[in-house]
Amino acid sequence: MNQIHLFGYSNPTGNELKKLLKASSKKINMYGRNSNSGNIFNLDNLESFAFINPKEESTIVSLLPIWHFAYFLEYLYNNKKYDLQNIKKIIVVSSSSVISKKFAFNPSDKLLVQNLISAEKLISKISQNLKIKLTIIRPTLIYGKSDSYIDRNVSVLTLYLRFLPIIFIPKNCGLRQPIHCAQLAKLIKKLVSEDQTFIDSDNSSTIINVGGDEELYYSEMLDRIYINFVEKGFLKRILYFYLPYKIFAILCSPFLIINPKFFEALLRINADLSGFERVSELLNTIPKKFPYKNKND
Repeated sequence: MNQIHLFGYSNPTGNELKKLLKASSKKINMYGRNSNSGNIFNLDNLESFAFINPKEESTIVSLLPIWHFAYFLEYLYNNKKYDLQNIKKIIVVSSSSVISKKFAFNPSDKLLVQNLISAEKLISKISQNLKIKLTIIRPTLIYGKSDSYIDRNVSVLTLYLRFLPIIFIPKNCGLRQPIHCAQLAKLIKKLVSEDQTFIDSDNSSTIINVGGDEELYYSEMLDRIYINFVEKGFLKRILYFYLPYKIFAILCSPFLIINPKFFEALLRINADLSGFERVSELLNTIPKKFPYKNKND
């Protein structure tokens, strides 16, 4: 099974995965909104969509927002089921927000969790009905750069550290387990290459909750980012103020009115968002320290 249908490659992980797959012997078909992708993929015009070489056994890999992929797969299942007859495996990237934001109170995050759960259930149901092997990957905090693509997680913290002279942070802040986009891409490639990897032979689907190789306190993560700055010649000093959590929450309280989502994100600094499977154990490689030094970083 050498043919791969790749959706959602216009992001750091997707760009890294594209490079890995092109370097292998596998045939990769890329689908996007522009003609340079090889085949047009537009959710607003699925009637005209067609897989490249649909008669060959294939694997679908999706890094699209999972609710978009679920909508696409449901359309094919209801209207073009014959297009899926040679799909033997689906690998789809979801999000650890299913876990970390499960009890969120702001409307935006509540809707996100609902969309993620609904999409995962729908994809699982369709895959089971069609007897397609399914792997859902839920990565935690993704970071890293790949060519012109950059993450929206650690890069935001980097921006804050560049411009804010003072950082307020709660004492006893929670743990994080950041994973580099290149590591996640290598995991996906391994799943593509090995039919039974991480999959119970008695089940048609599995879920992988995966993170990086280190569990770091939020403050440690900021320190590592700052040290990385210093190594690159960034000489600005940053003052850290460690506050009791209640005082930190009071200082953040105006954001509850201005931006409830940002307010809750600040409160989550105190939460442990770790305990995921370490990517190096899944890849059987040497653990990497944060921040992982990729050639593009």
